[in-house]
Amino acid sequence: MKTISRLNLNKLLDKGLNYPLVLIVAAPGSGKSTSLNQWFSLYETRSEENLKVIHFDAAPKFNEGDRLFEKIFKHLSAITPLWEASFFKLFKTDQEAEKETLVDIFIQSFSQISHPIVIAIDDFHHIKSKRITDIFNELVNRLPSHITFILSSRNYPDLSISKLKLEERVLIIDGNDLKLNQEELFTLNELLCDSQINEQRLQVLLAQTEGWFVGIKLALLAYAKDGDMALEGFSGTQPELLNYFAHEVISKLPSDLKNILLSTSICSSFNQALCAAINSESGRLIKLEELTQHELLITPDPDEPKWFRFHPLLQSFLLQRLEIEKGTKHLQSLHLNAAKCLLAQDKTSLAIYHARQSKDESFYFNTLLNASNEWLKKGEFDPVIDALKELTDEEFSSHSHHHLNLIYALTFSRRFNQASFQLGQFKQKNRSQSEIDTMRFLGYLIALFQSDAELQNLNLPKNRITEHTPIDVSGFYLIMEAYNCMYNGSLNEAFKLATKAKHLLMTINHDFFLSYANLILILCDRYLGRGIQAIELMLSVFNPIKHGPKTPVWVNIASGMVVVDYEQNRLEEALKLGEQIIPLTSH
Repeated sequence: MKTISRLNLNKLLDKGLNYPLVLIVAAPGSGKSTSLNQWFSLYETRSEENLKVIHFDAAPKFNEGDRLFEKIFKHLSAITPLWEASFFKLFKTDQEAEKETLVDIFIQSFSQISHPIVIAIDDFHHIKSKRITDIFNELVNRLPSHITFILSSRNYPDLSISKLKLEERVLIIDGNDLKLNQEELFTLNELLCDSQINEQRLQVLLAQTEGWFVGIKLALLAYAKDGDMALEGFSGTQPELLNYFAHEVISKLPSDLKNILLSTSICSSFNQALCAAINSESGRLIKLEELTQHELLITPDPDEPKWFRFHPLLQSFLLQRLEIEKGTKHLQSLHLNAAKCLLAQDKTSLAIYHARQSKDESFYFNTLLNASNEWLKKGEFDPVIDALKELTDEEFSSHSHHHLNLIYALTFSRRFNQASFQLGQFKQKNRSQSEIDTMRFLGYLIALFQSDAELQNLNLPKNRITEHTPIDVSGFYLIMEAYNCMYNGSLNEAFKLATKAKHLLMTINHDFFLSYANLILILCDRYLGRGIQAIELMLSVFNPIKHGPKTPVWVNIASGMVVVDYEQNRLEEALKLGEQIIPLTSH
């Protein structure tokens, strides 16, 4: 019969023979036991190997007295002769042996064995006794080189793992090592299904399950029964997975930990502060270490240090369970708590998502407006577009500020067709004078940018600035006038207009528009022979953002800095900066 050959895992377990301890720690259904059994079978077929294997499952009863060590001893005596009388007296009474005595006896017995031995204990998460883990700590520290313990568990046992890592006395095999790869998935498909699933669908399934063995197996079994329909939108809400998660995950958790797990499932990613904020009414402070040590298909977020995420299948299950048990209103309150916490952590995009899910319209639209305004001032247009694309036509109609912000973002990210369409939609409603002024400004910009017109013959709209014109609009009109004057040689007038624009824009902290005003001032100083002043201003605006995020503001200012570095013969600095700018520059 064809089986899945897990070569990488077999190599890891082979490597483990060089260590006194191998820990296999992964969530239920990851294939821990299957992988161990396959590796043991492999050794049975290699007659040249002199390795002896002891393999059994732990159970809660082994926490009592010395039952676990008596089990190991019986297995040892079955595969090798042990002649010392002290060995046989050790477990003759119900009284627990002294820790030191127990360790000494085992070390003596191991020293009488010449061939390598592996003692593998599966389901070690059942072992809760501190006495037992203390004995294992001492045993591992004193084991002779031909003895290896393999402990397979759903969570990390209470051993001195950090110390063992530093001393290179432990090999850890975790959930990432146990994930199925594409080749193994193809083999499993052949084993379980009469017909081959096409490669593209298998790759999607691999992404959906993230290589989790049970998830893949259940999906393939469902496909064998119901065909393509079974894989459409495969998630943690399939009956088989519902039963699996309910039995293997939820039922084995204490009730307070279960509630915390359910509540936290509203988050695609979470850290300690967010977890605490969502579960503020749980009655106790949860530490993420307590959640993650259970190996509940919770893994570190690769994009955010000290943040964690659920396996998507588990998250789907938990969300459905949460809504059934707690109701929609409770979910909305959790989303509101999450949004407020994320705002405090400057995780604005995530906060907006949770604010929308909270159904608190006032809070959501205020959060969205504040975030969009700040993003526009920094020249960060993609987050604005991503956040506002969720709004319906009715919501845009009721919240005109958001509609204008979308047109702003589309215009300055050069998506002119979309910007023109949205502007046409915006014009169909009655607007305030301030909105009419902004609407005229945006229409002018779209036409100017779209035609790639040169600014030397700039034809600005008449009556463009009124008492109702927003400050950002007035500021950018002044910048365009200043640029036009500079282009045509009126440097003093250009300097005066750019200075006025700068002072205006500083009152609203509009860094993006301000970056253009500063560059015009620097160029005017340079052309008027005030080289020192030009360099001083360039440095004063570049140094504070030099090591910051590569926003459009950074691109604008860094472009000026390249020129300064080049003209001062700092060619390496100019080259390095230029290489950072070029991939970020379109027009």
